Amino acid sequence: MKAKKILLSVLSVILLCCNQKPRSESNESQSENLFLTDSISQDMNNALFFDKGVSSFRILSMDKINGYEYESVETNYKVHYIIPDGHKQLGHYIARYTTTTIDNLGQEGQNRNIKIELYAFENPSKLVMKIDENCDELDILTDTYLTTIYGCCGAEDSYEIFDYKQKDGRCTQVGGQCTTKVFAKTCDSEARPAKP
Repeated sequence: MKAKKILLSVLSVILLCCNQKPRSESNESQSENLFLTDSISQDMNNALFFDKGVSSFRILSMDKINGYEYESVETNYKVHYIIPDGHKQLGHYIARYTTTTIDNLGQEGQNRNIKIELYAFENPSKLVMKIDENCDELDILTDTYLTTIYGCCGAEDSYEIFDYKQKDGRCTQVGGQCTTKVFAKTCDSEARPAKP
Protein backbone atom coordinates (compact mmCIF):
# COMPACT_ATOMS: atom_id res chain seq x y z
CA MET A 1 0.00 0.00 0.00
CA LYS A 2 2.83 2.37 0.90
CA ALA A 3 4.55 1.53 -2.40
CA LYS A 4 1.34 2.45 -4.32
CA LYS A 5 1.17 5.84 -2.56
CA ILE A 6 4.82 6.57 -3.40
CA LEU A 7 4.26 5.48 -7.01
CA LEU A 8 1.14 7.67 -7.30
CA SER A 9 2.93 10.70 -5.83
CA VAL A 10 5.88 10.22 -8.20
CA LEU A 11 3.52 9.92 -11.18
CA SER A 12 1.60 13.02 -10.14
CA VAL A 13 4.85 15.03 -9.88
CA ILE A 14 5.89 13.81 -13.33
CA LEU A 15 2.50 14.70 -14.84
CA LEU A 16 2.56 18.10 -13.15
CA CYS A 17 6.01 18.82 -14.58
CA CYS A 18 4.94 17.70 -18.06
CA ASN A 19 1.92 20.03 -18.02
CA GLN A 20 4.09 23.09 -17.46
CA LYS A 21 4.82 24.56 -20.88
CA PRO A 22 8.45 25.43 -21.48
CA ARG A 23 9.30 28.73 -23.10
CA SER A 24 8.89 28.12 -26.81
CA GLU A 25 11.82 28.47 -29.15
CA SER A 26 9.77 30.69 -31.43
CA ASN A 27 9.20 33.12 -28.55
CA GLU A 28 12.93 33.11 -27.82
CA SER A 29 13.86 33.80 -31.43
CA GLN A 30 11.16 36.48 -31.68
CA SER A 31 12.52 38.27 -28.63
CA GLU A 32 16.09 37.95 -29.98
CA ASN A 33 14.93 39.31 -33.36
CA LEU A 34 13.21 42.22 -31.63
CA PHE A 35 16.44 42.96 -29.79
CA LEU A 36 18.45 42.78 -33.02
CA THR A 37 15.91 44.92 -34.88
CA ASP A 38 15.98 47.53 -32.12
CA SER A 39 19.77 47.43 -32.10
CA ILE A 40 19.95 47.86 -35.89
CA SER A 41 17.40 50.69 -35.79
CA GLN A 42 19.42 52.43 -33.12
CA ASP A 43 22.60 51.96 -35.15
CA MET A 44 20.88 53.33 -38.25
CA ASN A 45 19.71 56.41 -36.38
CA ASN A 46 23.19 57.14 -34.98
CA ALA A 47 25.14 56.46 -38.20
CA LEU A 48 26.21 58.73 -41.05
CA PHE A 49 25.83 55.70 -43.35
CA PHE A 50 24.34 52.26 -42.78
CA ASP A 51 24.24 49.16 -44.97
CA LYS A 52 23.66 45.51 -44.17
CA GLY A 53 24.11 42.33 -46.14
CA VAL A 54 22.55 38.89 -46.01
CA SER A 55 24.33 35.56 -45.75
CA SER A 56 22.77 32.18 -46.46
CA PHE A 57 23.50 28.47 -46.69
CA ARG A 58 21.56 25.77 -48.49
CA ILE A 59 22.03 22.13 -49.48
CA LEU A 60 21.32 21.82 -53.19
CA SER A 61 21.44 18.10 -53.87
CA MET A 62 22.86 14.72 -52.88
CA ASP A 63 24.11 11.85 -54.99
CA LYS A 64 25.89 8.62 -54.09
CA ILE A 65 29.08 9.43 -55.98
CA ASN A 66 29.80 13.07 -55.13
CA GLY A 67 27.89 13.43 -51.87
CA TYR A 68 26.15 16.66 -50.91
CA GLU A 69 26.33 19.76 -53.06
CA TYR A 70 25.78 23.02 -51.20
CA GLU A 71 25.80 26.77 -51.73
CA SER A 72 26.87 29.49 -49.36
CA VAL A 73 26.41 33.21 -49.91
CA GLU A 74 28.36 35.57 -47.65
CA THR A 75 28.30 39.35 -47.43
CA ASN A 76 31.26 41.12 -45.88
CA TYR A 77 32.64 44.64 -45.72
CA LYS A 78 36.21 45.95 -45.82
CA VAL A 79 37.80 49.36 -46.12
CA HIS A 80 40.51 49.90 -48.75
CA TYR A 81 42.86 52.79 -49.52
CA ILE A 82 43.01 52.71 -53.33
CA ILE A 83 42.83 54.63 -56.63
CA PRO A 84 39.86 53.19 -58.55
CA ASP A 85 38.98 54.03 -62.15
CA GLY A 86 38.56 57.73 -62.90
CA HIS A 87 40.06 59.00 -59.66
CA LYS A 88 43.26 61.01 -59.52
CA GLN A 89 44.36 60.34 -55.95
CA LEU A 90 44.23 57.73 -53.23
CA GLY A 91 41.12 57.57 -51.10
CA HIS A 92 39.28 55.40 -48.60
CA TYR A 93 36.57 53.19 -50.08
CA ILE A 94 33.99 50.85 -48.60
CA ALA A 95 34.10 47.48 -50.33
CA ARG A 96 30.97 45.35 -50.09
CA TYR A 97 31.94 41.75 -50.88
CA THR A 98 29.33 39.18 -51.93
CA THR A 99 30.89 35.73 -52.19
CA THR A 100 28.85 32.85 -53.64
CA THR A 101 30.39 29.39 -53.32
CA ILE A 102 29.01 26.14 -54.72
CA ASP A 103 30.91 23.13 -53.43
CA ASN A 104 30.57 19.40 -53.15
CA LEU A 105 31.62 17.24 -50.21
CA GLY A 106 32.79 14.43 -52.50
CA GLN A 107 35.30 16.28 -54.67
CA GLU A 108 38.14 18.76 -54.47
CA GLY A 109 37.69 22.30 -55.74
CA GLN A 110 34.77 24.69 -55.73
CA ASN A 111 32.96 27.17 -57.93
CA ARG A 112 33.19 30.64 -56.39
CA ASN A 113 32.11 34.05 -57.59
CA ILE A 114 33.22 37.21 -55.81
CA LYS A 115 31.44 40.50 -56.47
CA ILE A 116 32.74 43.74 -54.97
CA GLU A 117 30.94 47.06 -54.96
CA LEU A 118 33.11 50.07 -54.09
CA TYR A 119 31.70 53.20 -52.45
CA ALA A 120 33.67 56.34 -51.50
CA PHE A 121 33.55 57.50 -47.89
CA GLU A 122 32.73 61.03 -49.09
CA ASN A 123 29.53 59.80 -50.82
CA PRO A 124 28.75 56.25 -49.60
CA SER A 125 25.39 56.08 -51.37
CA LYS A 126 27.01 56.38 -54.83
CA LEU A 127 28.48 53.25 -56.39
CA VAL A 128 31.98 54.01 -57.72
CA MET A 129 32.88 50.66 -59.27
CA LYS A 130 31.90 46.99 -59.51
CA ILE A 131 34.21 44.02 -59.78
CA ASP A 132 32.84 40.56 -60.64
CA GLU A 133 35.24 37.60 -60.88
CA ASN A 134 35.03 33.81 -60.80
CA CYS A 135 37.94 32.98 -58.49
CA ASP A 136 38.75 31.59 -55.05
CA GLU A 137 40.28 34.79 -53.64
CA LEU A 138 40.16 38.43 -54.70
CA ASP A 139 42.58 40.89 -53.12
CA ILE A 140 42.07 44.63 -53.59
CA LEU A 141 45.41 46.39 -54.09
CA THR A 142 46.21 50.11 -54.48
CA ASP A 143 45.70 50.44 -58.24
CA THR A 144 45.10 46.80 -59.20
CA TYR A 145 43.35 43.72 -57.88
CA LEU A 146 44.63 40.15 -57.67
CA THR A 147 42.56 37.03 -58.34
CA THR A 148 43.63 33.58 -57.19
CA ILE A 149 42.28 30.25 -58.39
CA TYR A 150 43.40 27.31 -56.27
CA GLY A 151 45.07 24.43 -58.05
CA CYS A 152 43.16 21.17 -57.91
CA CYS A 153 44.61 17.86 -56.77
CA GLY A 154 48.08 19.19 -56.01
CA ALA A 155 48.28 21.52 -59.02
CA GLU A 156 49.72 24.98 -58.54
CA ASP A 157 47.51 28.02 -57.90
CA SER A 158 47.03 30.54 -60.70
CA TYR A 159 47.00 34.33 -60.31
CA GLU A 160 45.84 37.25 -62.42
CA ILE A 161 46.29 40.94 -61.72
CA PHE A 162 43.92 43.52 -63.23
CA ASP A 163 43.99 47.29 -63.07
CA TYR A 164 40.96 49.54 -62.53
CA LYS A 165 41.25 51.58 -65.74
CA GLN A 166 38.57 49.87 -67.79
CA LYS A 167 34.89 50.47 -66.91
CA ASP A 168 34.02 46.79 -66.47
CA GLY A 169 36.83 46.28 -63.95
CA ARG A 170 39.09 44.42 -66.37
CA CYS A 171 42.37 46.03 -67.14
CA THR A 172 43.95 47.50 -70.22
CA GLN A 173 47.29 46.16 -71.37
CA VAL A 174 50.23 47.32 -69.29
CA GLY A 175 52.85 44.99 -70.68
CA GLY A 176 53.45 41.39 -71.53
CA GLN A 177 51.37 39.45 -74.03
CA CYS A 178 47.95 39.67 -72.34
CA THR A 179 45.35 41.97 -73.77
CA THR A 180 43.33 42.39 -70.58
CA LYS A 181 45.62 41.37 -67.77
CA VAL A 182 48.53 43.09 -66.11
CA PHE A 183 49.87 39.75 -64.93
CA ALA A 184 48.79 36.13 -65.31
CA LYS A 185 50.83 33.24 -64.05
CA THR A 186 50.57 29.82 -62.51
CA CYS A 187 53.07 29.60 -59.73
CA ASP A 188 53.71 28.10 -56.34
CA SER A 189 52.97 29.98 -53.13
CA GLU A 190 56.57 31.20 -52.77
CA ALA A 191 56.33 32.99 -56.13
CA ARG A 192 52.93 34.56 -55.40
CA PRO A 193 52.83 38.27 -56.24
CA ALA A 194 53.46 40.35 -53.13
CA LYS A 195 50.67 42.44 -51.64
CA PRO A 196 51.60 46.07 -50.98
